[in-house]
Amino acid sequence: MAALPPVLAGFVDIDTLVAELEQDPALKAAIADGRAALAEPIYGGEGPRPLSFYRLRKGWSQKELSHRMRTSQSYIARLETGGIDPQISTFCRLAEVLDVPPEELLKALTHKGAKP
Repeated sequence: MAALPPVLAGFVDIDTLVAELEQDPALKAAIADGRAALAEPIYGGEGPRPLSFYRLRKGWSQKELSHRMRTSQSYIARLETGGIDPQISTFCRLAEVLDVPPEELLKALTHKGAKP
């Protein structure tokens, strides 16, 4: 495996930066509003929407959804990319947390034409 290049001095990864900014309630709200505003332009249109649409519509990061689901961010990422299929109990909890009808969530989880 190739060695990773050295990190540039002063570099802060995006997750760390967002976590720091979200310590301020006003900035946290602004970031959530920004996510929510992106849901429709990115995933709008006709047909089924991917799982990430419903998460973004709430203004949540994968980390926030994972916290509310009591699971890991990597699990949410795999759900969003179709890398795994949830158990029925997880599916029901996801529909409840996102406030999405189960039939709509099923379409989201089987959506193959996801943008970003």
